[in-house]
Amino acid sequence: MRPVKGTLGNAPRTLNIRSPRQEFFDFALSKDFPWPVFGKEGKRRINFRVDLINAFNHPNFRYSNTGNTPSGMGTFPTEITTEAVGGVNQPITTTEYNTWATFNGQPLASTSAGAALLAQIRTNVNATRQTGANGPQTGGLPLDFFHVLLPQGFATRDPLSFDITTLPGYKLYRIRQTYDTNFGTVTGGGPNTLPRYIQFGIRLFF
Repeated sequence: MRPVKGTLGNAPRTLNIRSPRQEFFDFALSKDFPWPVFGKEGKRRINFRVDLINAFNHPNFRYSNTGNTPSGMGTFPTEITTEAVGGVNQPITTTEYNTWATFNGQPLASTSAGAALLAQIRTNVNATRQTGANGPQTGGLPLDFFHVLLPQGFATRDPLSFDITTLPGYKLYRIRQTYDTNFGTVTGGGPNTLPRYIQFGIRLFF
């Protein structure tokens, strides 16, 4: 869950959210042979060498996005939009509502039923707002507004699938919009992935 806005979370320093470590087993085999003619001098020789890089072809993974640790919760969810009603900016726009209504088979805001549903959603959220320049319930949301437990399967759900007519559903809808769906996923690609590589070489020492 998100920590209260403006505070640090309480996850321990030992929380292991690092990607799997890179593991390689490299070794080389080398043998010197004397020159057929000049070998008696002890200085001139032929060196045969075999190098095995990642000899056991161990797969190596890393997080699928850039950086050492995925951003997880992403940016902060939208609190208040720029769409105003009676001079007060609202927590959800008509366009956002219509997108959600179309996805869920609900009436659009252009209908009386849809307008009433949109007003209900706004009222639910506005009732929690702090006192602003235009009076009570016109300011920002409480600092702990998005400090809620996430349900099972949250990361793979479509934001529009949450029931925004309820306050808990609206919160999850906003959080899911900014959630990083790559959080915790790994990939085998990237510059640190090195398949088994074998090279042979002959060196001549004069």
